[in-house]
Amino acid sequence: MPKIADLEVTPNPNARKFVLKEPLTYGIARSFEDKESAKDDDLASKLFAFPPVISVFYVDNWITVTQDGSADWKDLMRELAVPIREAATAEKASEEIAEVASWLQSDDSAEMGVSAFSAFTSGPKAIFEEADTGRCRTSINRVLQGL
Repeated sequence: MPKIADLEVTPNPNARKFVLKEPLTYGIARSFEDKESAKDDDLASKLFAFPPVISVFYVDNWITVTQDGSADWKDLMRELAVPIREAATAEKASEEIAEVASWLQSDDSAEMGVSAFSAFTSGPKAIFEEADTGRCRTSINRVLQGL
C-alpha cells in the first residue's frame, strides 16, 4: 500500500499530483479519460467513483487526478487519498511488461517484424499476430500470466 509523500499543484487548477513513496508501476504509464476506459484498472475505477473526477494518469510513483472543477480540492484530496493508499504497489507484471517494452525496442524484435506501436496500441494479441515464435511468445506469456 503506497504512502502519499507529497501533494503538488499543477499548472491546471483542476488537476493535482499525488507523489507516492512507493511506485505503482515500473515505467508503465496508465491514462484514463473516463470511467469506461478505467473499468479494468482497480485504482483508476475507484478514483472515478468520485463524480468530480474526469481523468486519471499515473506512472511510477505519482498520480495526477483531474476534476471537473465542481469540488473543493481540500475535501476531494482527502477522499481520493483512501483508494490511493489502498492501491497495490508495483507488481512483477509491471517489471515484465517493461522487459517486453525494452525488447520491442531491440534489434531482435525488428528481425521478427514486431511493431512496438501495434503491440502497445492493440495489446499483446498484436504481438502474437505479428510474431508467433521465439522470445516474443515466451515474454508475452509471462506477462499474461502475471496479469
